[in-house]
Amino acid sequence: MKTIGQLSLVVSTLALAACSTVKVSTDYDRLTTFDKYKTYAWAAQPKTQTVANASLDAALRGAVDQELATKGLKKAESKKAELYAIYHFTAASKAATKHYTDWGQPGSGFYQGWAVTTQTDAAIDHAKPGALVLDFVDARRQQLVWRSVEPQVIEPPKVDDPQRVKGSVKAMLAGFPPK
Repeated sequence: MKTIGQLSLVVSTLALAACSTVKVSTDYDRLTTFDKYKTYAWAAQPKTQTVANASLDAALRGAVDQELATKGLKKAESKKAELYAIYHFTAASKAATKHYTDWGQPGSGFYQGWAVTTQTDAAIDHAKPGALVLDFVDARRQQLVWRSVEPQVIEPPKVDDPQRVKGSVKAMLAGFPPK
């Protein structure tokens, strides 16, 4: 009986975990040896970047700092760091076009009450889905060596939930450093 209880606990935990997973995509430089990195620092945000509000910025940096600490990386001064961390948001504009046809205006005379013309209309909806991008750059070579993207809609300042930010960062860094 104890085994059935444990099994049901494991199954329910896995079911809940499947519902709350964050889908991320990760890519990295296959020629880079990631074991050599022991220190990191935050790079300056680009001026063209969509700016996160102060609480979101603090939550993101804190979550990354915490995850990297569990992986053995130490935060260092910028000039002494072997790896630079930087995040940014994307706002790729997507347009969804919908076409529909209606019967148009009713006729007159013999055709009164009947539609004699058709009319096609188009509607364009603009959406700006955001993605959180986390990059690591080799400080010595000034070359991007690792990138993780969470494509779910993240639009600052809407995302102020520290738990969601922490979960996203944890998922993004799950495969870092690559083996």
